[in-house]
Amino acid sequence: MVSKSPTGFRAAFVLAVLVGLALGWFVWPRLEVVRITQPLRFSHKVHSRQGVVCATCHFAPDGTFRGLPDLARCGACHRAASGGTSANDKEIDKFVWDYLSTRKPVPWLVSLALPDHVRFPHRPHLGARPESDCAACHADMAGRDSLDVLVNRITGQPLTAFSMQRCRDCHRKTKAPDSCEACHR
Repeated sequence: MVSKSPTGFRAAFVLAVLVGLALGWFVWPRLEVVRITQPLRFSHKVHSRQGVVCATCHFAPDGTFRGLPDLARCGACHRAASGGTSANDKEIDKFVWDYLSTRKPVPWLVSLALPDHVRFPHRPHLGARPESDCAACHADMAGRDSLDVLVNRITGQPLTAFSMQRCRDCHRKTKAPDSCEACHR
């Protein structure tokens, strides 16, 4: 004669499975990801409202991409402490006092860095209006009020990192070369 499992055991098993699923669904992602705060709160939103376009800070006058702006670029607009009391004024003052006056580069965290074996020339990816084309890869930076970076605790990689599949999909859609040599060193 085969004995049946007690009803209490089945209920406990189902409850354990549901709790395990809930932990995996809701808790694990929060444990896996850490938010790293930038050394300064930089607001693309504020700069965008003032009419500053991407190229102003991220491109050289000849149109070549130069990455994150250096002290001279930021200092061109933010030469002196504002003395204001708003959150933005306080960040400007922190920039002037802690970085510009000491000539110490801001140690920005980069959320979209590519691996060393990948090359990405910006020029062929930009159309006639670089400031509008940036959003195709960099999302709506003009609407962001902070640049905190979400990092996977296990891999150490930013969550917003580009994937090879994303690049290949775009290359195929635009009929751009998608051989290994096109992007890899």
